Amino acid sequence: VTQILLFGSWLNGLAYISLSMGQAQGRPELVAKISALEVLPYLALLWLFTTHFGLRGAAIAWVLRAGIDNVLQFKAAGLPTPELKRLAGGFLLMVVAVSIAQTTDLGVATSVCVAALCVLLSVIQLLRHPTMRSYAVMFIKKFGFSP
Repeated sequence: VTQILLFGSWLNGLAYISLSMGQAQGRPELVAKISALEVLPYLALLWLFTTHFGLRGAAIAWVLRAGIDNVLQFKAAGLPTPELKRLAGGFLLMVVAVSIAQTTDLGVATSVCVAALCVLLSVIQLLRHPTMRSYAVMFIKKFGFSP
């Protein structure tokens, strides 16, 4: 359940991008309207999943709500498609990591290696973006990590 909620927290964290965009565009009512629109379907899904799958079902229902909320909020904020595509790599990496954690019984050492690989792939994905690459160079120079 913790792994499912961790994935949902990651999704929920992404929502701050679209929420900030909506605020910056002077459209805070969009967030409220979308949230109000989600309440009844989420409650129905929560009841259904909790009834059939217990605590794990409640966690899955919340993750689904967070994912659907992200899609709706990003669309409402008008985030350009290329920016959404950049988020897709990290999303797929998280899905793979959670799937591996849920379906296998890896030892501690193997789990740490898989986690390290996921972090490395995330950093590579992040550094492919020119702005993030310039931030990384600036950080390295500021803290004296340059060779």
